[in-house]
Amino acid sequence: DLGTVDQGGSEADIVTESGLIYGWSSVQKIHIHGAKFGDQKPADLGVNGGAASQVSAADNSGRYVLTVNEIDGSTSAYLYNGKSKTPIGRLPGYRNTMVSGMNYHGEIVGTASNGTGGDRAFIVQNGRITELPPLAGSTDSFANAVNASGMVAGPSSSGAGMHRAVVWVGGKPE
Repeated sequence: DLGTVDQGGSEADIVTESGLIYGWSSVQKIHIHGAKFGDQKPADLGVNGGAASQVSAADNSGRYVLTVNEIDGSTSAYLYNGKSKTPIGRLPGYRNTMVSGMNYHGEIVGTASNGTGGDRAFIVQNGRITELPPLAGSTDSFANAVNASGMVAGPSSSGAGMHRAVVWVGGKPE
């Protein structure tokens, strides 16, 4: 039992190769906050001014991405490096940024969404967010993981919901 921040529920979602454990814990039994689990009581990572948060990616050096449900209903993501936080940003025209992976170079992947379809995978490299397009004939793309070489894996799907596995190399789908 890794415990909770404040007598509510908790969930461990990420374990890095160096043994760092992240996820979320309830605070005051109703609020969900990103959490770092360890030898003692879980650390409350806060909500960065939003309504709720969860750690959605982490690396071995202690960097992590906190995905925040904002007060206005949108979703944002912030990279924390132990000293400062940096907004991941948004793809132009998209309201939500949801992160799903990060490699040890600090490259971050995820999906931008408006909740109306046309979701787009993205990668953040050197602080710049770049769209990863869907396969030809598909309407959506989703990034799930990135390796040390910068290859990104995920699905691309048609309007009918048929998913096809895809890997992006150099920003191009294969």
